[in-house]
Amino acid sequence: MTQNQRQAPYTIGFLGNMALATAVLVFMYATTFNPENVNSFYVMAFLIVMGTVFSMALVGLRFSFDIKRLFESLLWGVLSSLMILLVNQVAPIRIGVGVSPVSEFLYSVLAGAAEEMFFRLWLCAWINQITHSMLLAIGVSSGIWSIYHISMYGANPGVLFIVFLAGCVQGWILLQSRLGDGPIIGHMVVNALATM
Repeated sequence: MTQNQRQAPYTIGFLGNMALATAVLVFMYATTFNPENVNSFYVMAFLIVMGTVFSMALVGLRFSFDIKRLFESLLWGVLSSLMILLVNQVAPIRIGVGVSPVSEFLYSVLAGAAEEMFFRLWLCAWINQITHSMLLAIGVSSGIWSIYHISMYGANPGVLFIVFLAGCVQGWILLQSRLGDGPIIGHMVVNALATM
């Protein structure tokens, strides 16, 4: 990583902004038309709002609609999706939140954006900023992310290790690119595929 990359602010570009807008629309749709599952969606809304607030306040996250880095964002998103799909091949994980199939799909898309905003764009970037250690930032944020997933997958060490590895991939992509687009898009795509 060059000195310029290290000092460049974390940015969510055009694709990431569109993905977050999609997540907001999903939340609005789901809470309006699927009120029986509204609490699950509120947790994701909380993560996305707090991740955004903390990222902007503590890490200096910027939102940009400049499409100059569009191709780069797309490549990081594809790389993110492929890496997580590869990790998941070792221990396939199926998302199941106990809601209707449509709600499960919508929930998974919202969860991808929310988790990346909170665990990567805030927590990983912030730990990296205060410790200046990519390894520590990626490891700690991925470890906390894995613990968070106990509520979904149980305390199965093998599955949690796969979740940890996926978090490490996402953290590395964020810290290397300084773009939030790749992790957000990759996580949303992989979650959506897991519901099919």
